[in-house]
Amino acid sequence: MVGGLKGRDLDSKQLSNMIEVFSPPKVSRSGRKLAAADIKSNRQWCAANAAEYQGRWVALVDGELLAVGYTLVELRAHLRDKMTEAAPLIQRMH
Repeated sequence: MVGGLKGRDLDSKQLSNMIEVFSPPKVSRSGRKLAAADIKSNRQWCAANAAEYQGRWVALVDGELLAVGYTLVELRAHLRDKMTEAAPLIQRMH
């Protein structure tokens, strides 16, 4: 990758994009405190549906599927249309 950059001028937008792409992932918290019942219902849904949604990204709210996508970008696009007051759990199913 770096070899392909020799002799190429990068503008600040390209450089910023490359830094973001190659930086380690960041974890952020939503600030929403989940009740034990919310966590339990989300875990139960994951256990019951893991095989059906394997390899896909899911968004759950209180144990209910809100959106699904093959990529995180696709999932987030679906979520734009379905914003709820509650912050969804976003997880890739293994």
